[in-house]
Amino acid sequence: MPNEGKIKTDGTINFCPQFPPSLDAKSGGQIQIARLREAFIGNSDLLLLDEPSNNLDADAVKWLSREIMTYPNGIIFISHDERILNLADTIIEITKLGIQVFSGNYHEFKSVKQRQIAKAAQELKSAQGNEKRIKSENQKRLEKQQKHDAMGNKKRAKNDAPKILLDANKNRAEQSAGRNIGLNARQSEMAKEALNSAKAQLEIITPLHFDLPEINVPKSKIMLDIQGVTFGYESNILNDFSMQIIGNERVWLRGKNGAGKTTLLRLIMGDLIPQSGQIKINTPYAYIDQNLGIVKNELSIFENVRHYHPELNDNQIYAKLARFKFRNKDALKIAGTLSGGEKLRAAFAIAFCAPNLPQILLLDEPTNNLDLNSREILIHALQGFGGAILLISHDEGFAMQIGEIIRQLSLDDSGQ
Repeated sequence: MPNEGKIKTDGTINFCPQFPPSLDAKSGGQIQIARLREAFIGNSDLLLLDEPSNNLDADAVKWLSREIMTYPNGIIFISHDERILNLADTIIEITKLGIQVFSGNYHEFKSVKQRQIAKAAQELKSAQGNEKRIKSENQKRLEKQQKHDAMGNKKRAKNDAPKILLDANKNRAEQSAGRNIGLNARQSEMAKEALNSAKAQLEIITPLHFDLPEINVPKSKIMLDIQGVTFGYESNILNDFSMQIIGNERVWLRGKNGAGKTTLLRLIMGDLIPQSGQIKINTPYAYIDQNLGIVKNELSIFENVRHYHPELNDNQIYAKLARFKFRNKDALKIAGTLSGGEKLRAAFAIAFCAPNLPQILLLDEPTNNLDLNSREILIHALQGFGGAILLISHDEGFAMQIGEIIRQLSLDDSGQ
């Protein structure tokens, strides 16, 4: 129930909740599809969908898109998937500033947001200029007052005017100085408040970006070498699979749920052993999955880094975390209490606090559980990454924004 206000509904409502993340992407996608089919067949007056595209592969997302577009009644959906958001005719954004309603799809919404960010940035620039101008004016006023006081003291020292006149001048000078001090203080406080307000406004509507440490990889270095790998359980998932990543290549690995994409990453990391063939990863790597499993929720960010990198002393950990915008007390936050964007930063901080920096990133559906701001933060970080990337993702828009994709590899049902 709401703390205040009322919610009135009319007609039938059907709610399709978000399916929890599953280690088995194939079964997770199948269960999600089954739930969605049931919801659409219900033909309720209002359909509520919570992250409907999670766990779905590209073909399933196309099916979902058709169902949304042809549904005869109303739909309200929560989504961080651009493909789904672009089907909307109204976007409702909830932030610390409150609720804003935008007419149009996500593409149009982004254009409006970009204009808002530009306006907020201009207001911040104006507030900074105003504060600088007021400081200068206050300083000039103070210097003028000091010069005037010095002249009065000089006349008083010469004693070439009646004492009563000198005393009156002194009193007026002191009163004037007091007024100037008060005026300076009021103007400075107002300018500071305006500056802080402009900063807060920009911080709320602008994602808090971070930059990954600089990585330089030789262009000819074989980062990952997979030759003739076969692996399966009752039947083969991968059949005589081969690939290489050289230098700072970005490789996008595609395929339906269950085609073997995550299995391949587990083989690369040594969690699984191939039945035949060889895998050599010739450089430090970091693995980031959709659940940000590298982050231990029961530990603070600081304790997470110390857990994975016990060779670092406290000062080194604090210094490294500062790069990821975790400064002072922020580094002591318990990971389980972090927002999505903060946990994303924490995951990369843990990975890149290693003495030997990762030169290749293994990313398994990294945007699945991210909000839009966190998604933008991740795109910004990966665009500046100088190493190689092996990406598993159904999110084509994300894959196209992280830098030039050198190759796209598709795993088919035969595991090739």
